[in-house]
Amino acid sequence: MLNKTIFIVFTILAVATPLIFSNFNTELYEVPKMHFVYLIAVVIFFLTIAKFILLGKIIIPKNPLLIIFAAFVLVQLVSTFFSIDKFTSIFGFPSRLNGGLISQFTYLIIFASAAVNLNFEKAKKILIATVISAFAVSLWGIPAHFGKDPSCLVLTGKLTSSCWKEDFNPTLRIFSTLGQPNWLASYLTLILPISITFLLTFKNKESRIFFFISTTLIFWAIILTNSRAGVLALAISLVIFAILLGIKNLKENLKTILPLTIIFATIALFFGTTIATRIQETGGSVQRPAPFNKPSQTALTTEGTESGRIRLIVWQGAINIFKHSPILGSGPETFVSSYFMFRPNAHNQTSEWEFFYNKAHNEFLNYLANTGAVGFISYALFLIASLLSIFKLQKNSLIAKAIFAALIGYLTTIFFGFSTVATQVTFFTLVAAVIILAKNQQKLEIDIHLKENFKYPLILISTLIGLFVLSFVLRSYLSNVFEKRAENRADNSFQKELAAYTNSVRAFPYPNPYLLASYSSSMALAAVSVEDQNQKDELAARSNQLAQKALALSPNNFLIAQRVAKTYALLAGIDENFKDEAQNIAEKLTQLAPNYPTTYLTNAKIYVILEDNKAAIASLNKTLELKPEYLEAQQLLDQVVINQLQ
Repeated sequence: MLNKTIFIVFTILAVATPLIFSNFNTELYEVPKMHFVYLIAVVIFFLTIAKFILLGKIIIPKNPLLIIFAAFVLVQLVSTFFSIDKFTSIFGFPSRLNGGLISQFTYLIIFASAAVNLNFEKAKKILIATVISAFAVSLWGIPAHFGKDPSCLVLTGKLTSSCWKEDFNPTLRIFSTLGQPNWLASYLTLILPISITFLLTFKNKESRIFFFISTTLIFWAIILTNSRAGVLALAISLVIFAILLGIKNLKENLKTILPLTIIFATIALFFGTTIATRIQETGGSVQRPAPFNKPSQTALTTEGTESGRIRLIVWQGAINIFKHSPILGSGPETFVSSYFMFRPNAHNQTSEWEFFYNKAHNEFLNYLANTGAVGFISYALFLIASLLSIFKLQKNSLIAKAIFAALIGYLTTIFFGFSTVATQVTFFTLVAAVIILAKNQQKLEIDIHLKENFKYPLILISTLIGLFVLSFVLRSYLSNVFEKRAENRADNSFQKELAAYTNSVRAFPYPNPYLLASYSSSMALAAVSVEDQNQKDELAARSNQLAQKALALSPNNFLIAQRVAKTYALLAGIDENFKDEAQNIAEKLTQLAPNYPTTYLTNAKIYVILEDNKAAIASLNKTLELKPEYLEAQQLLDQVVINQLQ
């Protein structure tokens, strides 16, 4: 019974994860997906514990891949101890979560539990489930290219593709339920060779028809993402798969492969685009930081910079971070903070100069920057060991050939991007399947000699512990829902906004500096807006406490410091007692982001509030030195100079 339940949960994980999205969260895709994976991992872990109790023994796969990945996670743990921002290293960046220490332990649980609980037949069924899910994802995404996005129907009640901002227009680049075209392409690249394999191996007519359609739709969806990395990975993956199949297999399956090839060519001809036509690509982890006062126009020029050039600059920043912290890096998932510290000046001359990056847009450089040489080497060893293990099996296994080709394609996409929740779950599912394919794998069995009358009480205790752990997942999710509610109420009622932030802060299992900083700035804005002096003083005092706590928890996080700067700029305008804090945070911003033009513009605004025109002019001159065409900075400088002359 337990084995069947565990298999069902694994199947749900494979099918549901890529399909999940929610507008109740601060981010539509990665946040709900990651929380779902947390939930499933906890369930699988405690079901496995219950299984061990009933069997009276603990089963540990003696597989080098599992050992190497466990060592990699251990390196992540050690790196976290020395992290410049421990909160982000543990929990991950709030709008991504994937990559934080908790997520890595989650993937380790999924990986190890699959090796313990699944046999060859179950692993094969789960691989089929991944194809079914990819088929559904493709079927969901393709209509968006023709102006009929099912996601818009779910989110707005209208079957259209116009519910998205122009930068994310799915008629140009579909993203389905993954949230970004490159993420979709990366995910589907992992699945396509598996779908082709089942098309070649299944004999009954209904199954062959399904896998023919799924293969066609997955290929079509990859093309419609218009992802350069995705199309390159697709080509590499298919070529490698064809080579591994060999001439004999290709000839034997010519009646299937030939029409499939013709369809692929037709799709590419009518819907494909060349790399030359892609002059700009929107990055998945690129977001605008919340500015002081968002200008209608921030620069004199608005021409877009080619994404490849921007990526090279970000890569240089990652290398700069590694040079500064070569052994264990700046800490897991701290790129969002460390990049500000070592950001190349050349980034200021691009169209994305005002954006912040929480990933290096290269998974390998991301690990190099975040976890140093030790983390990078352990990650590389895991990948190499995985590929070697698969390659040894592929001589006698069509599935292994497909998985090898799929992983090579996937590694191509993350060389130009980064992993996401859906791709990580799929990746570890495929690698675990390889371990299971090696039917002669050895397992270490540790007898725990439990008496029968102790087993069910122990299962009850483990269940209660499991429910307790699940409560943390639920609290984290609810906290995010409340945070989204606070954001939605920002322009309506500060009382309701602050109430939502209160609920969000209380729900999160641990003090969250991102939440505290946002809560603080909203409370400061409320303090400015109220007329009652007692209420104003109370709100200001509470806002100050929240800001100080946020800074204490994450003293090296620029985004948090920037929100706190907004807090003190507002408070200094109503209470002179906060002027020193405002000046202190201005100085801190320059330490955390010395080459970021917005840093000095923010400082200038603070100095204007503090009536220090000389310091404001100096900050604005520095802003324009870093970004000469920064229109808002030039306008503010002109205004300050005029005021000084008067």
